[in-house]
Amino acid sequence: MYVISKEGLLKYDGAIDSIRSSNPKDIAKAENYVISALTALSSGDEIKHPITRPYECSVKY
Repeated sequence: MYVISKEGLLKYDGAIDSIRSSNPKDIAKAENYVISALTALSSGDEIKHPITRPYECSVKY
């Protein structure tokens, strides 16, 4: 996932969340990195984890 600022700068690059699982029960326990990045960006705060290791499949083109 990528989060890009309105100025066009890459602000977050990585996984959606902190738990590498497809189990829906794990969603509530995971830190959602994308939501955290968007929240920090919109409030002018520093993004806690600007880069994380993505998991699952890669984008194919």
